[in-house]
This record gives sequence, structure tokens and C-alpha cells, in this order.
Amino acid sequence: MSAGQPRISISFLYAYTTDLAETRRFYTELVGMEEVAFKPEWNWLCYQCEGFQYMFFGAPEGYEPPTEFAVQPGWEGGELVMPSWSITVPSEDFPAVVECLRAADVKRFFDKPAWCRDSYWSFPVLDPAGMTIEVCNTPKERPASTEWPD
Repeated sequence: MSAGQPRISISFLYAYTTDLAETRRFYTELVGMEEVAFKPEWNWLCYQCEGFQYMFFGAPEGYEPPTEFAVQPGWEGGELVMPSWSITVPSEDFPAVVECLRAADVKRFFDKPAWCRDSYWSFPVLDPAGMTIEVCNTPKERPASTEWPD
């Protein structure tokens, strides 16, 4: 090992889902993430995420996904102490992604995006695997109104 701290990177994160097809629809069609592999015959799905891959596997028999929101530091709320994550969506795509999620009737923490920490838009939802996903956007400038338009 070289002197100092080793250079470590995360290559893969793994999650389980009870519905691989619905998870694929959520991340590929509704959110617009870059799908790099879908292998239903191997029971897995994979997305490229800026330096690592996020992989979903079909959950083992009897697995029950969470149905409540995780606690997250950016907004008040959530009940479960468990991993969660944020997806940053570019400003030009954020309104369309929010509308896709709302139209699909995805379980959401807020009815519409909330302005959080006086710095970004937050729209927490549950994915089909039961994970709390904060779909968010940090605009270049503070908006004139911090109330999301209807």
C-alpha cells in the first residue's frame, strides 16, 4: 500500500426489489436514469451513476420492502432510520420528472417540491423497492418564489 490514505472508490451499490419491472419503469421511464443492463433472466437491473453502478436484484421470497419514508437530513420528516439517497436532476428536466412522478401516483412525502435549506428543491418519493429517494434540483440562483407553482 502506498503512503497515506489509499484511493478507494465505490464500484457498485446493491438493492433488492420485489418488482424488477416496476423498478425499471420508475428509474428508466419516470426519473430518466441511464440504464446500462436489464437482465430479467438473471433477475437484475443496473444503472450508471457518476462513477458507480446501482444494481437491483429480485428480492428473496418473503422480503417485505419498507412502506414509510426514511429520515433524511435535508427536510423534516421520515420515520425509518435506514439508507436513502438523493437523485439530482438538471434544472431543465426537473419539472418534467416531478410531473411524471406525480402522474404515476408514486408515493411522495410532499404533494409538490419543497424549497429546502434555502438552497434546493426537494421532492422525496418512495421507489418500488421501498427506498426513500429525494429527487432534487439545486438551481444556479435562488428562485424569486420558493413556492412551487401548481
